[in-house]
Amino acid sequence: MTKYDQDFNEFRQQVLRSEPNFEVEQDYYDWELAMTGIADMEKESERLRELHPRL
Repeated sequence: MTKYDQDFNEFRQQVLRSEPNFEVEQDYYDWELAMTGIADMEKESERLRELHPRL
């Protein structure tokens, strides 16, 4: 994320090692939700490709 100039894993470790303020904690949850959503969509896309290889 540009705001924190690091990737999610680095940001996650930083948050877990500290007591983040409300804004940083909210950014963490939003970013984590986005990363989880991306991973879920990638898994679903792969599953659909396995069902329909021509897609």
